[in-house]
Amino acid sequence: MSTTEVPAPVPETGERPSAERKTLARLRELEERFEAFFRASPVAMGIATFDDGRIIDINEKHCELYGYTREESLGRTFRELGMWVDLRERKKVIDALHRKGSVRGVEVRLKHRSGEIRHALLSVEKVELSGQPVMLAMLADITERKRVEEERDRLLLSEREARGRLEILSRRLVSIQEAERREIARELHDEIGQQLTGLKLLVESLPGRPGAKQREIRKLVGELLGRVRALSTGLRPSLLDDLGLLPALLSHIESYTARTGVAVDFRHTGVKRRFSPETETAAFRIVQEGLTNVARHAGVRRAAVKIRADRRGLRLGVSDRGRGFDPAAVQAGSSNGLNGMRERAWLLGGTLTIETAPRRGTTLSAWLPAGGSAAAGPAL
Repeated sequence: MSTTEVPAPVPETGERPSAERKTLARLRELEERFEAFFRASPVAMGIATFDDGRIIDINEKHCELYGYTREESLGRTFRELGMWVDLRERKKVIDALHRKGSVRGVEVRLKHRSGEIRHALLSVEKVELSGQPVMLAMLADITERKRVEEERDRLLLSEREARGRLEILSRRLVSIQEAERREIARELHDEIGQQLTGLKLLVESLPGRPGAKQREIRKLVGELLGRVRALSTGLRPSLLDDLGLLPALLSHIESYTARTGVAVDFRHTGVKRRFSPETETAAFRIVQEGLTNVARHAGVRRAAVKIRADRRGLRLGVSDRGRGFDPAAVQAGSSNGLNGMRERAWLLGGTLTIETAPRRGTTLSAWLPAGGSAAAGPAL
C-alpha cells in the first residue's frame, strides 16, 4: 500500500459525466501532489501500520539518513531492520503513542545500515489512511548537535583546565540547538505546511457533494496541517524572530493554557521593546521550560509569569503553588531542563535561582543582561 493511494470516489447519483471526469482528474492531481510532498520532504518521513509497526512507505530523506532502500523496508518493522539501538526507548515511544495518540520531539537513537548511531528528534502521530489507523513518523536528524553535547560533557570532567573551550562549546551548542530548531520549524512551516495547504484547497475545490473518501482525505489533510503548524511553533516560534519576546510569550502562553488547562497570570513591564537575539531566546526558553515543568510536576491549575525590564536587563520569574520538590534530589538526578536553563543564563553572564520545597510550591527567578553581554547582575 502506498502513502498516496487515493481510490476514485463512487460517482454520486445524478452527477453528469463531465463532473465525474472533473472529480477524477482533481483526485489524480491530489494524489500526484501528495506523492510529491511525501517524496521531496526535507524531513525523514515514514508510514507504518498502527498495530504491528510494519512499514507501508518511507521517503527519500529517510533512505538517505539510514541507508535502507524503500524496497528493503516495505513490510518490515524498524526493529526487524535493526534500527533501534535501545528497545526500551522503542517501548516508551509505542506506549506513549497508544496512550496519547501522538509523540512529539522525543530524542531517540537509531542505527544506520553501516552500524553508525544517529540521533533524531522523533514525532509520531496516529492518523487514519483508507479507514485504517496508521503511524505517521517524522525524524529530524540531530546527530551533529549530540556530538557537540558529548564533547562538552567530556570537558566537564576537567572544567578548570578547559573552561575557555567549555564556554565556546556551550555557546556553540546553544547556537546549534536554536539554528536546528529554526531550520526544522521553517521547513515544516514553509515546505510541508504550504504543500499541505495546497492539498487542502485542492480537496475543498472538488466539484459535487463530497463522498466518503473525499471527506476522509479532507479530514486527514486538515489534521496533518494543524499538527505540522503546532510542531513548527513549538520548535521555534517565528514571532520570536519577527516581532520579539513579548508577542512570542503571549502566543506561547495562550497555546500553553489551551493545551494543558493551566491558566497563567502574566505580568510584564518594559518588555515591548526589542532586546538582543541571545537575550530574547534565553528568556523565552527559560519561561517555556519553567511552564513545562509546572504542567508536568506541580499538579496545579494556575501559574504566574512576571517579567520586568530596565536598561540593564531582564528580571523574570515563573512560580506556582504546587507540589514543589527537593532541590538536592533533583541536583543528584541531573535534571536536563534545569541545567539547560542555568546554562543559558550563565552563558549571557546572568543568574538563575530556584526556591522550592516539597508541598510549598516553586519559584524560578532569573536575571539576563539586555544586550546579551557577560555583565554581572542581580538575581530577581
